Amino acid sequence: MEQYKIEKKINAPASKAWSILDDFGNIYRFSPGVAASSLLDGPQEGVGAQRKCEFYDDAGYFIEAISAREEGKSMRVDVVEMHLKQQAPIEKFYVDFEVSPETSSTCLVTATGHYEAKGIFGKILNALILRKKLREALASVIDGLELHIDTGAEIGPNLKPLTVSSE
Repeated sequence: MEQYKIEKKINAPASKAWSILDDFGNIYRFSPGVAASSLLDGPQEGVGAQRKCEFYDDAGYFIEAISAREEGKSMRVDVVEMHLKQQAPIEKFYVDFEVSPETSSTCLVTATGHYEAKGIFGKILNALILRKKLREALASVIDGLELHIDTGAEIGPNLKPLTVSSE
């Protein structure tokens, strides 16, 4: 299984960064690739909660679920279904998020992506571009989180602030 890690110091208390990450149904507020997101039936928070993440440009959607969670500190988000216009050569994909306080006003956000390339074609694409693209996408999610914390704005494609939310 492939793995990659993104770490970023954010100028916000760990509790603030965690509360935004933990607002599971509202990832669209800070993830630059997600046009809309919503919770699905079942648990609305914690382990077992599921969301649908719809991507810009009708590119498709993911169904994601929290499979592990430590309050205020970490969670694992599994992609349980991928419905994409262009199918990704990935068999299994999940991300571990961790928020660690550095000072009373700063924290370290770590996101570790784990995935398995599917078949020989997936392994070739992984070596050529897939690993790089997945790493860039996850880094943009963490950058979007930081920008959302700083501005209060919903974050759109290319990390462009869209609107100020009424949180």
